[in-house]
Amino acid sequence: MFDNETVLTKGEYDSFVIACLETEFGGEYPDPIDFVRDDHQRFLDSRARLLTSGAALLDDAVAAAKQLSRDEARRVRALAGFARSRPAAMFDRAPGEQGAASAASRASRPVALTEVSEWAVDEAAATLSVSGRAASMMLVDAITLVEGLPGTLAALSAGDISPAHARVMVEVAGPVADPAKRREVEESVLPRASRQTPSALKASVRRAVARIDATAAADRLAKAVRDRHVRLDARDDGMSTLTALLTTPVGRACREALSEYAKACEFDENGNRDPRTHDQRMADCLADLILRPHADHPAVRVVLTLVAGVDTVTGQGPNADEPGELEGDPVSAAQVRELARQLGLIPRTDDDPASSDAPAPASATPAADDHHAASSAAPAADPAAANEAADETRLAALRDAEQAAAEELMTAYAAGERPTSTDAGAATRAALTRLLDTRRLIDTALAERPRIAVVDQLTGTLLALTDSTELRSATAAGRGLGPPGATDAYRPTDPLHRFVRLRDRRCRFPGCRLRARCCDLDHQTPHPHGETAHDNLACLCEHHHRLSHQAPGWRLHRDADGGLVWTLPSGRTITTYPPAFGTDDGDTRVQEPPRRTGRQRYDDTLAAIASSRPVPRTPDIPF
Repeated sequence: MFDNETVLTKGEYDSFVIACLETEFGGEYPDPIDFVRDDHQRFLDSRARLLTSGAALLDDAVAAAKQLSRDEARRVRALAGFARSRPAAMFDRAPGEQGAASAASRASRPVALTEVSEWAVDEAAATLSVSGRAASMMLVDAITLVEGLPGTLAALSAGDISPAHARVMVEVAGPVADPAKRREVEESVLPRASRQTPSALKASVRRAVARIDATAAADRLAKAVRDRHVRLDARDDGMSTLTALLTTPVGRACREALSEYAKACEFDENGNRDPRTHDQRMADCLADLILRPHADHPAVRVVLTLVAGVDTVTGQGPNADEPGELEGDPVSAAQVRELARQLGLIPRTDDDPASSDAPAPASATPAADDHHAASSAAPAADPAAANEAADETRLAALRDAEQAAAEELMTAYAAGERPTSTDAGAATRAALTRLLDTRRLIDTALAERPRIAVVDQLTGTLLALTDSTELRSATAAGRGLGPPGATDAYRPTDPLHRFVRLRDRRCRFPGCRLRARCCDLDHQTPHPHGETAHDNLACLCEHHHRLSHQAPGWRLHRDADGGLVWTLPSGRTITTYPPAFGTDDGDTRVQEPPRRTGRQRYDDTLAAIASSRPVPRTPDIPF
């Protein structure tokens, strides 16, 4: 009731007491600061109260942080125990056995996971809803802490250090091979770790490792050199980050060279200053040096898949601002049109933005694979921009309800698509018509003929993938459009391969983002028991393709609605669907297994192993 920080005079105190006595039972007592008549004292009391309450809230934050550390220690122990329950000798195929992981794949695995099944990372990733890379790091950290850094784990369990501090210990002290030296490093740095920030702790650990175990420092440097790589990470607004991990001398030399190239571009031959910033010129020089042929090096042909609507490409119509997709990543409508202009697919007009201010990947793409996705009501197509002049007279040949719906949609689209003021729209439409009617690819920027995707407007599902020739043929014959037909052969036909790849767009394993271009087409019901058809094929990357056939306890089947149902060894099911056009990712549905006793869980797991796709093998392991 009374704040000790508030100082009252005799008269102020009397007034405060009277107000308290007049307060009804259970009511809120008055604040003593309201009875202070001295403004300066009132200010001091208010500030003291804010400082006191804020300090109490920070105490709560510290207590919560300690609890988070204790929870993290519990999570680490659980993950390490899970990893050890998945021994590679019990669950993986031996090196040299048919279907086993390649030597390169085994060599790229972290040392801490050498004796852990290759499927453990996927099981953890699917269960925890994280990427495979994140799941791998979690398991590595857990095994390293539990088995290699017990002092660090104890400090984490007590709440003395944060998970960030523990990560530093794993990263820097974990590679020390000798357990005695690793323990000496812990004893040297942990007593003061709670008073240090993670960055300060890292400096301390590095110094201790360099003093106690110089061999580990050299091994870490060698490992860092082996881990050099180039990585592309998608960012917002249609941008991506291209990261190259190099040794410091090489990286610094590359940056200095780019800086000199950028300085050389600061003025043109007429002495005019380039409007781009130095960083912008460096980025453009990097792309130019990689993508353009120089000296005796031949040009590199790059194949990109662009998915964009007709409205997006022409810049006209109700969906003119709808984003497109380039290799599965969203790009703005403006970037789609600029790419099409730079590839010479549509003309550039005076109203277009200057090429120096626009994104410029086109100079780097001598070959491109363009699919134009025209959204429509199921299952009608929207090919008006492709054959408006030549084929409108053939619409009368459409006889059934599906074709009548297509005629109505195309007529409405053509009416809303005509330019109203300038010839620029007509020129763009004419160019797009010629593009979609392409017969000859020589001397063009195309790797394949452009295709028209027929999409369900409500669900975004791909219904058909066609081109102008097939569209004319279907219209003349009075037949509708649909997925490519099945084949008796094991390998899908080219049209079927294109359809499934564009429909799935990515690997269908939960959380896997590998693009369909790099995936296998997996028969859900194995051939020849299952036909090679669009509804029996799905894109799976090589690793998850092998998982579906080899990982014990995993089951995979296809629902009637096209969803792939993955059943994990825990009994949890995760159903994945292809991403709808106009969305960023596919639908994923998770269903937890019912609560079971230990015996029921064991029986269910035994049944899952017996009914899973892989044939169980008996390893030569003593029990």
